[in-house]
Amino acid sequence: MCVLGHPGVQGIGYHKDRMKSVLVLLGVVIFCAVLAMLGRSLQADGDEARRKLLGLPPLGPSYARDANLRDGGGVGLAQPDVEEAGAKAPDYAPASKTATEQPAASEVPAAPNPTSKLSVPQPIPPVQLAEVVDSPWVDLPIGQVVATLETTLGPDSSFALHGTLPVPAGTLIAGVRSAPFALRDSNGDLLTTQFEPVSRFANPSAGADVIEVIAQVQAAPGARPGDRVRFDLVLGDPSETKVTGTRELPAGASAASLLAQGPAAPSADLAKLLGQPAAIRLTGRDASGALFAFEPLAATPIATPRNGAVEREVKTYGIMELESAGPKLAPLPHLFGVHAYARVFAGGSRLELDLRINNGASGLDQASSPLDDVYFAGLTLDVPAGFVVLEDVAAPGSRGQGTERFDLVAPATGKKAWTFPGPVHFMPAQAQFHRRLVIVPAGSVEAKAVQGSEVPVAQDGLAFCVPGKSKGMPGGQLLSWSNPATPSFLAQAQVLPSLQHLGIAKLRAEQEDEYLESWLELVAPSKADQPRLGWAHPFGVAYGGMTGGSGIHLLEGVTVAMTASRRGYQSLVNLHRRQTDRMPVAFYNTNGEPGSFSDWVQPATHPGRSDYMPFSYFNGSTPTRHKPGKVDAFGYSKAPAHQRDFVRSQGLQPDYESKLAAFQPHDTQHLIRYTRAPKALAWLGNDSLAKDDLWLLAETFRLEYHQLPNSSGGYVQGTGLLAAMAEVEQHPGMGFDIGRGQGWGLDVVAATYALSQDDSWREQTRTQWLDVIVDLVAAGQSDCSGIIQSKGTGRWLGGKYRVRQSIEQAILESGLEAILARAYRDVDTGRAADLDRILADSYRSMISDLAWPKGNGGPWAHLAVGTKDGSKVFCDAGDLPDDGHDEYTDGYQVGQSLARGFGLTGDPAFLEKAAELAGDSGLRRDLEANGLKNIANLAALLELAQRVDLIR
Repeated sequence: MCVLGHPGVQGIGYHKDRMKSVLVLLGVVIFCAVLAMLGRSLQADGDEARRKLLGLPPLGPSYARDANLRDGGGVGLAQPDVEEAGAKAPDYAPASKTATEQPAASEVPAAPNPTSKLSVPQPIPPVQLAEVVDSPWVDLPIGQVVATLETTLGPDSSFALHGTLPVPAGTLIAGVRSAPFALRDSNGDLLTTQFEPVSRFANPSAGADVIEVIAQVQAAPGARPGDRVRFDLVLGDPSETKVTGTRELPAGASAASLLAQGPAAPSADLAKLLGQPAAIRLTGRDASGALFAFEPLAATPIATPRNGAVEREVKTYGIMELESAGPKLAPLPHLFGVHAYARVFAGGSRLELDLRINNGASGLDQASSPLDDVYFAGLTLDVPAGFVVLEDVAAPGSRGQGTERFDLVAPATGKKAWTFPGPVHFMPAQAQFHRRLVIVPAGSVEAKAVQGSEVPVAQDGLAFCVPGKSKGMPGGQLLSWSNPATPSFLAQAQVLPSLQHLGIAKLRAEQEDEYLESWLELVAPSKADQPRLGWAHPFGVAYGGMTGGSGIHLLEGVTVAMTASRRGYQSLVNLHRRQTDRMPVAFYNTNGEPGSFSDWVQPATHPGRSDYMPFSYFNGSTPTRHKPGKVDAFGYSKAPAHQRDFVRSQGLQPDYESKLAAFQPHDTQHLIRYTRAPKALAWLGNDSLAKDDLWLLAETFRLEYHQLPNSSGGYVQGTGLLAAMAEVEQHPGMGFDIGRGQGWGLDVVAATYALSQDDSWREQTRTQWLDVIVDLVAAGQSDCSGIIQSKGTGRWLGGKYRVRQSIEQAILESGLEAILARAYRDVDTGRAADLDRILADSYRSMISDLAWPKGNGGPWAHLAVGTKDGSKVFCDAGDLPDDGHDEYTDGYQVGQSLARGFGLTGDPAFLEKAAELAGDSGLRRDLEANGLKNIANLAALLELAQRVDLIR
């Protein structure tokens, strides 16, 4: 039997003579089972000519329903660009301005009956989690190289190396802060090595599926800055592996005291600085000149994201409180909220400090009352004499690089000067921004390396696991993102393809160029198309639902991971920062956690009614702001207005205000434009700031898509989960209104679920919410075609039909794959099986005659799936009206679905369709010839093509 080497791929079929011998030995019962399996295999395989065309051996059992799901034809790869494609571009825009507003109550489906099977999660047998997984390393010899980490050497030959890599289950389990490895230094010595979980398997007993490795290393003699250096991770004696720390936080300890003590205690110089925690101060002034302050290291820590022998990271949160009033207007009650992530290294003199500044107080209590739009006169970070502040890349409005007084946002200048405090900056409600800083001694190597506005040591020490063959290792390879035995990249748990055919050195050079371009955009004078606006430099166009495929990436970071490019990673950091500048979705409680669903649920007010959510939430923002007659659950109507009114009445607004205020957050249907960068930063760098940004988006998606009414009177938000439940209850098994918005929402929830170390949050998220969504999709999916989306809209096909869009189907499938991998696999076997079935049927529907016309090389962009009134569902191509599709196909997003469909079913029809999509020279050849074009959406298919080609 030939196996493709991936746990999701079915084995190749048995020869008949082997079947007979097995049947004789195993008896009549197994005989019948194998005959049934063979029948399904013969049905799915089709004729020999197609298998020969693909160059594949006979495939085993698949689950295709009928021959209609395997036919099709055509060549060519659909392109998202009108000029290149010569056809109508895929439409990514929302329906219209009116489509994004709340529907009238009369237009919203009635809420489901409380006794409906969709109202609550279906009863299932108690979840039986597996026992703690045994170590996969017990049979390998001590000294076995398990992974190689590669980095670009910075200005210091001795540095803290840190990098992430995927690992098998049981390598780093919950409650055990060690793994049986050690990094080997350039002189051959085994080093004290710290391990941190990055992402986790769905079953908590299996532990982490991606870990971070941290050690203080020394480059080999003769290595120079800019050289690429490698360090091996080897198997060591588990009894000699040190437990690296604890997650418990001492009561009453400040962040500075935690950073100064323990095995990762820094140098004496830095310890002295930490002994003065209040000496590191963030201050700012409002429009009245009142002074506000927050001391991030004097605050009580709320988490220790890293806590080991080499590195310690402490997270704090606080609100900038009033210290002194100004001479004129009354001060604001408080200023901005601040997250601080501070890191030190054993024996090191470097303090890394990442900051998130937000104007997004949730209004949950008086201490977190929202401010609405704010005018302010600057933000400054002061550090003690003898130390200086560096930033990774010069941010808009910053000043003081390499000094002890660093302006995160320098006081504004302009023609609208007034007596005090002078020109002001503008920060919209719920806006937020990042700053990534390093505090070092004034005479240090890092301080001396500052050149102009760039810090060459940005991401110093960041390493990447690189692929390589190794006997005895799982999959016969070193641990890496391209090892089929450790599928772990991003929420979808994907194996990455090799890019060797494109030349790694060439790709790295391109990454350097992209970094330089992103850096120049950040530090150069304002560009007409994307100018710097005060403290902000928003990315993209102002409209939150921009049309086009730009940035719509199922798998971000593929090239960075496979080229081990530190510059490529920094480009993602730059992108993340600029995208955050245009995402006014901050929503934080006084404890620094995002406002969550459970915070806002209100008890029923009348007998027979359910608990409810006192507001509607849509596209990550609060639609009740400044709308008379709407419920103001957050308190914006009570926000102080005197400073805002004064500035506006006097015409003192900054010149950039209107442009910055025009930027909308990426709406839910395009949420990936924001989440793609922090996802890659989380998996490739274990970046705490990025992970928390994903958490915020996961919580806001739940506020938007939940199973409760949106008022005490039973109003149902038309874009919410409860409306979808009502639709499915009325028309089960016919498809329903669900699509890319829910797909991207599930994607970020699955990412957060995987990255979270909070088991109670994971359990509550799965059992009280995701279970409901899985049951809904299982009940709503079309019984006859397998299509899930059935959307009634006037935008598509003249408004005559209920419609499925190919890109939305692929995005939704990717989101469902993510929650299957991250929340259900090996945890809830019933719903995992449901998701397998849902996805298999949906994938088959993509390649059916109904959806994928012969000779056109891709699925119809928009496909009629039923009559407008819902009285009839179109089950196959024979049901489809002549005008039931567009005149163009769209394969831009579907490559991953084809790969996953083959992996789940083993049906060669998916490879046939993939070959049509890619071209006519052979699947692997065509995909590799495609270069990096659309790689973020074709990576899964390219990886499969390379693996199938090697095995066939």
